[in-house]
Amino acid sequence: MTKSLKDLSQFVELCEQLKIGVIKTGENDKGQLHIDVYECVTCSGMKPVGRTLCSFEGGLIAGVAEGIFKYKVNVREVTCIGGLGHESCGFDVIQK
Repeated sequence: MTKSLKDLSQFVELCEQLKIGVIKTGENDKGQLHIDVYECVTCSGMKPVGRTLCSFEGGLIAGVAEGIFKYKVNVREVTCIGGLGHESCGFDVIQK
């Protein structure tokens, strides 16, 4: 039986346990949910390649957000460690 996540703090704990990354949640400048992934399992340690790379993390965030909030979302990667040279992979979560 699968246990569903009830809130973002459980998601943060799960990601740290599974070594997916260190997750920080907050808001972007538009007041929307923003999630930063530090030590990203997909791209941490890579040299910048000029584009975002973290589709796995974006899909995971979208699925979790939809399960918790009970509405459809779009997730857009706006910063990337390995792809663009940022300190975190950042995702904006936008209600559809």
